[in-house]
Amino acid sequence: MTLMEAHAHACRLPEDIGNIRTKVMYVKLAAREDHGGIPAKYFRVVDAYPISVVEAMWRPSPWPGSLLQLKSMQDESEQLGRGRMGAAMIECPPLAVQTVPFGSVTEQSLRGLTIASNWKEVLMHLVEGGTRFSGRKSGR
Repeated sequence: MTLMEAHAHACRLPEDIGNIRTKVMYVKLAAREDHGGIPAKYFRVVDAYPISVVEAMWRPSPWPGSLLQLKSMQDESEQLGRGRMGAAMIECPPLAVQTVPFGSVTEQSLRGLTIASNWKEVLMHLVEGGTRFSGRKSGR
């Protein structure tokens, strides 16, 4: 599962693409010492969940500024006909949250994607293993 696919599941985009403007996916990471020198295993996912943009704006800096910048990017992408843009907010304390935007999201690009109720567990499992899912299935 790619981060973008996890975002689509978390924010339930196939059901309502409008959620891309009202929700972001929060991912909390922790550094790993057991990575064995493999970059894909430097972090583990501690938690992941959708959060409303309204709620996220109340989080400490740099959240509000990052979300305002995302809104500007969303407006520009849609005005230029490039599709919609969403984002994951990635945090690994004590480092500040980082915004990872996803662009070119359209209803057509979401077609065939069935929301997996276990998206978080799949994401955690794949990140833990240092692998990624590269298909449109809803399971592991």
